[in-house]
Amino acid sequence: MTRLAPLLFPLTFLAPALGGYAQTAAMDPSSTPAVDVLYVQQNANILTYDVNPQTAEAMEVGQPLVLNTSTGNIAVVPAPRDHFLNVLWVDGMNREHLWVYATDASVVPQSQPVQKLEVSSVLQFQADPNGKFDYALGHWTNWNGAYVESIRLFAVDSSTGKLTESPHVQASYGPNYYFTAGLFGFNAAGSKLYNTWNVDFDGEASSAYYARTVDPTTGTLGRNVEFFRWDDWLSSDQVLLTNNLIIDLSRPFGAPQPQSINIYPLVNNPKTPLILCNTAMLAGCGTTSGIVVDATGQYLFLSQNSYLNSSNITQVVKIG
Repeated sequence: MTRLAPLLFPLTFLAPALGGYAQTAAMDPSSTPAVDVLYVQQNANILTYDVNPQTAEAMEVGQPLVLNTSTGNIAVVPAPRDHFLNVLWVDGMNREHLWVYATDASVVPQSQPVQKLEVSSVLQFQADPNGKFDYALGHWTNWNGAYVESIRLFAVDSSTGKLTESPHVQASYGPNYYFTAGLFGFNAAGSKLYNTWNVDFDGEASSAYYARTVDPTTGTLGRNVEFFRWDDWLSSDQVLLTNNLIIDLSRPFGAPQPQSINIYPLVNNPKTPLILCNTAMLAGCGTTSGIVVDATGQYLFLSQNSYLNSSNITQVVKIG
């Protein structure tokens, strides 16, 4: 594997404070990538980094994938076992595209996609760890200015990576003026799809996090079951999940840095964090503006901005 442009991060270990709980944070072997890979957006380019699981050193591999867009609206969704890469992007005329790329042995996407889909009003995209189904969040505004949303189902051809959309909508939301839905990934087994229901209006903010069961044969989604809720009218919130942890970054309104990063067990409605990480415990927890978890759930990347690129990662925290 050719290694280029090393990114050397200060590495911090928080796992001992979890009392061994995070030791099972790695994903199931069936969904664990052959390498620990990190895809990073840099303008209209997608860069591939191989992350050393022992040191968290990230090395760029292969050539950047270049997209013909100036909007910067790009979402990268790796398929299970990294055989394919799904890229949702918006062009200069605000048209949405969902392209599927095959990857090589270093998990670098090829320059030309194997499939190009023109999708309308798609805001988010998630890949099932079992490689059988993908889900998209449709989002649009109706004639009256209210939000209307839906969860759309795609079947995946495991040999080609190509997608076929089901005619059956899995869930519908709205019309609503103040609430929006969101997709939030899967558990390691692919048996649950996580999603959110958010309100942000007139200084009030709240997010509820739910799980829907996934039918392993048809991909049909079950009913919503709440497992985590955040209500705080004085701050904003960012939540990430690993196999068994909820990572919650809380930032007071009007403040550029967060108040704290709380790490909870991934159980229904946890009350007490396993770790409360603030500036007193670790400077990075009090100065970061964005967080990202790597593919195996072992490392938490702290960023200077709410988005991650190759130049603004300031610290890596080991949580697994």
